[in-house]
Amino acid sequence: MDPDARKLLAPSPPLVALPALLLRVAAGTLLIGFGLSKFTNHTAEAVSFGRFGLPAPDAFTYAIGTVEVAGGALLVLGLATRLVAVGSPATWSARSRPAGAWTAAS
Repeated sequence: MDPDARKLLAPSPPLVALPALLLRVAAGTLLIGFGLSKFTNHTAEAVSFGRFGLPAPDAFTYAIGTVEVAGGALLVLGLATRLVAVGSPATWSARSRPAGAWTAAS
């Protein structure tokens, strides 16, 4: 195996293993909670996404909710943590754009 891949897949050193576990479970729990809100409070979330100018806010709400619930579950289980760490901010960036930035310029 490539030495760089070995480093990427290596477990946390013992000194940081417990804090990493606690942080990972806390972050995963938060992601699951926020993701579930996209389904339990779908209408309000879709309206909110619509105000951000996202195209098809209904579909975006379900897609982002799915990514957040799945990513949170993976974090809690300790699976694909680096992938989730890269992918989660992508769902947050949907809301960080100025209103109308997702629509075509007229």
